[in-house]
Amino acid sequence: MISAQGAMKPRSRTVWYAFIVHDLCAKINAMLVKNASRM
Repeated sequence: MISAQGAMKPRSRTVWYAFIVHDLCAKINAMLVKNASRM
C-alpha cells in the first residue's frame, strides 16, 4: 500500500494511474471470464 508520505511525491501520480489501470483490467478480465463460462 502507498503511505501518506509516498502520496506527496510527484511519482505517486504514475503509481496511482497504474493502480487504476490494474483495477480496470481486473474488472474487465472478471467480466470476460463470466461471459466465457456462460457460453
